Amino acid sequence: MVKGTADLVSEMRDKKYISLLPAYERVSYIAEGPAKLVDGGVEVGGRILSSTRILIATGSRPHIPAIEGIETVEPLDSTGLLTLPKRPDSIMVLGVGYIGCELAQMASRLGVKVTLVTRSRLLSSHNSI
Repeated sequence: MVKGTADLVSEMRDKKYISLLPAYERVSYIAEGPAKLVDGGVEVGGRILSSTRILIATGSRPHIPAIEGIETVEPLDSTGLLTLPKRPDSIMVLGVGYIGCELAQMASRLGVKVTLVTRSRLLSSHNSI
């Protein structure tokens, strides 16, 4: 499961970003790495890049909510699920935004019984493109 996930992430990163970006003449791809804001722009790999606008896309971290009784189970975040050494028989996904739905679909395709739990509805309108 871990190797399959790593291979899929690598393939999708290439298809979604690295191979796609050259089609946009006003977008430059800078290899990932540590960056910091400095006078005049952003320093990446010892190089200072400047622009009239800078988008900072740092990603996010999974969050396990404070739910009564959660300490009685071993909760997984998205990273933990993707690094399990073997496929679980079943999982329950709390929160069904796009990440929850993607993880549920992936697990289901691997033969895992999946239960989705949401407070309101699947993929609220503010998540649509």
